[in-house]
Amino acid sequence: MAQPFEITASIQQALQAIDQGRAQIASLAISSLQAERLRLRARVRAAHFTAWLDGYGLNADEAAEVLIDGRKLPGREGEIRQLKRAYQALEQIEAWAEAESPLDEKNLCRLHAILASGRKSRPSKFRPDPAIPGRIDPLLSWLSQEQTPDVPPALLAGMAQFEINASQPFADFNARLGRMLADWVLARSGYPLQRTAALEESFAADLPAYQAAAALDEATPWLEYFTARLAAAYAEAALQASQLNPAPIAPADTDETLPRPDARARRVLRLLAAQAEISVKDVRRILGVPPKAAGELLESWLQQGWLVKAGARYKMSGGLRTNFQQLVEQDD
Repeated sequence: MAQPFEITASIQQALQAIDQGRAQIASLAISSLQAERLRLRARVRAAHFTAWLDGYGLNADEAAEVLIDGRKLPGREGEIRQLKRAYQALEQIEAWAEAESPLDEKNLCRLHAILASGRKSRPSKFRPDPAIPGRIDPLLSWLSQEQTPDVPPALLAGMAQFEINASQPFADFNARLGRMLADWVLARSGYPLQRTAALEESFAADLPAYQAAAALDEATPWLEYFTARLAAAYAEAALQASQLNPAPIAPADTDETLPRPDARARRVLRLLAAQAEISVKDVRRILGVPPKAAGELLESWLQQGWLVKAGARYKMSGGLRTNFQQLVEQDD
């Protein structure tokens, strides 16, 4: 069970601003391709700033170059590992939210392990304190919303971060885990900022204020801070989305012999609007599947006519290029 809290006037005002930001974003005519680009930008910035808040030294441009362009920075391998592990954790959260995976102790320990050691590591273990399971298990149950159907997701996310900070269940990376758990609660509740902005970046806008709030031992003032920063992140998300000015795309006749990709395939194929080729690694990164499954998916998309081989990689077929908007960019 989370610590009791009060919904003050400032919290209520922030919740209203959050809902306004969500409504504004939902009202915009953003194509699925644009949404994917915004989502990638937000994930990169969330990974960067969640590590930056704990003191690592890359700047936002360097982080984007490392994660998107594969840039290597000799002598800064430790910082790059931190960045990539944070990025992997965000990818895992998105996969769990999409699959409606349980928010339980097992997955919390897996999430911490990704942050601490990378995706291939074994689940972490709690600190040797018998009080920790008795505090974390009820928290996770409470966060499931089965017991809290009337608590706004923004408050659930804020309490998730607060309780991880307060209980310090692991030997390290607790602050980072708390931020990730808040992201996970928002994503599984339908409040993922439409992945157009990063809550972590909103925290980083005023580091002393964030550090002071993180040291609070009462839930209500923490939630006043948290909801205000989430409202600011939604305002930034709405701004980013509203500044899009896509050029109109001329309609094309869809080739009836080329089948429509399913939702999972479209998520991957949208990359081809921004890069010439895709690989097994791209499929693994976006869908969170193992290498063999990623290779099988690419081969099946090859057989269905959406892709052609480009050495060990794959590029868009002519038929897909002609009908890209109708087959991939448009949502159902």
